[in-house]
Amino acid sequence: MTSRDELFDADEPIVADAGPTSPGKPFAQFLRETPPTPLSQGVKLALWGAGVLTLLLFLASVLKVAS
Repeated sequence: MTSRDELFDADEPIVADAGPTSPGKPFAQFLRETPPTPLSQGVKLALWGAGVLTLLLFLASVLKVAS
């Protein structure tokens, strides 16, 4: 006899009605159909800012461990 608060119930089979498991198009076709676009200036600045912040935090942690 099973109760409703069990985490796993092996008696009921799992039925996947999600459709096909493989994508409709191969990845190479997605690459051919997607045009390359350059990053905007705002995105470039945000990535550079995140990189500089990461570098500063890394250096601060290395200096704290060294002392």
